[in-house]
Amino acid sequence: MLYDEPKYYEIAFSFRDIPFEVDLFEECFKRFSKIPVKSILELGCENSPHMKELVKRGYEYTGVDLNEAMLEYSREKADKIEGKIDLCKADMVNFSLDTPFDLKQQADVPVYSIENGQFKPADKRAGS
Repeated sequence: MLYDEPKYYEIAFSFRDIPFEVDLFEECFKRFSKIPVKSILELGCENSPHMKELVKRGYEYTGVDLNEAMLEYSREKADKIEGKIDLCKADMVNFSLDTPFDLKQQADVPVYSIENGQFKPADKRAGS
């Protein structure tokens, strides 16, 4: 499974323009956030493709993922970056962190909806 091979996963998605994507995030922060965004929680962080660029721009970054291989790969990347970074192994549907965050994002995770108090993938919603 590609998701268990973070380096190959990164190569497969290397066409992405991460600085441009972070520019887009920042434009959304400016337009829609009612508070200054300084800390970001990324659910389903995978190999944390936005981590380096976000931290370089001064954000605190926390990534959550269930896949240990992805988290270990992200930890190796984080060791080479100066900034506040935390990576946690957890199920994005059921987890708890002590720290509040200014923004939650799940840029590369299929859209989820809340039904009856439960997160469900968008394609599993009633009527889909």
